[in-house]
Amino acid sequence: MGQSIGIIGAGGWGTALSKLLCEKGFEVTLWCHGEKSYQEISENRENHSYLPGIALPISLNVTRSIQEAAFAKELLICTLPSHGVREVMRSAASHIARDTVLLCGTKGIEEGTFLTMGEVLSEILGESKKETLAFLSGPTFAAEVAQGLPTAVTVATVAESVGRKVQETLSTQSFRVYTSKDIVGVQMNSVVKNMIAIARD
Repeated sequence: MGQSIGIIGAGGWGTALSKLLCEKGFEVTLWCHGEKSYQEISENRENHSYLPGIALPISLNVTRSIQEAAFAKELLICTLPSHGVREVMRSAASHIARDTVLLCGTKGIEEGTFLTMGEVLSEILGESKKETLAFLSGPTFAAEVAQGLPTAVTVATVAESVGRKVQETLSTQSFRVYTSKDIVGVQMNSVVKNMIAIARD
């Protein structure tokens, strides 16, 4: 397929999406913040810390270089925890091309500022990037996605063409992607989902 994809954040969600996209034949580079997860994936093809027992494709490229993860990518996916988005994406910003689609899969709002991830990314990347931003939410569990169990997500974008591109890239027989233009609603859905999950625990 030829499309080059970067994923920033090697937690459960980033690792699961890496596996899904590698299995679709894309060239995927996964950025790890920690040395432990980097070594686990590089040496054992398993992210034991977040997705134990899930074998990862040999084709998955793993890096600790933010430049390598972000540079010359058609699609860049942010799966960082919300408290790390501003610092890490600020480091990545100069390596992100103007036409790179940036898909934010981070749940939550920024601590202290109470900004949505869309607002944080707009501050970092500028308003001109807004047309190529997309936001992912769903009722999903990383382990189930990695196992190929049926699930559905929603991708919200300003530009309809960007939404269709992300939908086509991510969709599989078991991973259904719906599109929306309700950017605020999709982001807040993730916030509310986390609050309910915490309250149930």
